[in-house]
Amino acid sequence: EFREDYRVLRPNHHYGEDSTVKYKFAEAVKLLGDTVILQPEGYAIDRKYPDIFYVPEDAVANSETGRITWSGGEIFLVPGVVYIHPSGYQFSLQQTLDKKGWHIVGTVAEPMHCHKPSTVSGGGKSEISKLLSDMITFGQVRIDNVKR
Repeated sequence: EFREDYRVLRPNHHYGEDSTVKYKFAEAVKLLGDTVILQPEGYAIDRKYPDIFYVPEDAVANSETGRITWSGGEIFLVPGVVYIHPSGYQFSLQQTLDKKGWHIVGTVAEPMHCHKPSTVSGGGKSEISKLLSDMITFGQVRIDNVKR
């Protein structure tokens, strides 16, 4: 099972905002060698982590159709599977924070260093590891007097 590593910070954003194509699928498969299983549809599955799929550089995911398409093939977009472009850019179908829908979240391949120089007691060292989603409450809001 693939587990996200929270020790390294990698920027996430809505899928499709960074669509630079620098690497080719054939090159990636050659580099990965026998660590992947090439599928007849034109993508590859990681041997050690079967919930990691390697897709061609022109693959595009669509949450409305529930498919990932590219020239020459398509597969279903499945929650819990991480799809990786040859550039290392990865995306997955994730439930929205309010648990009412789904969206595609993309993660860039290059990590960024995050350092909080807090050395004194009460300096907030433990705060940096907490999820912001735990601090957000979802629900309806009622405003009695909009003008006030």
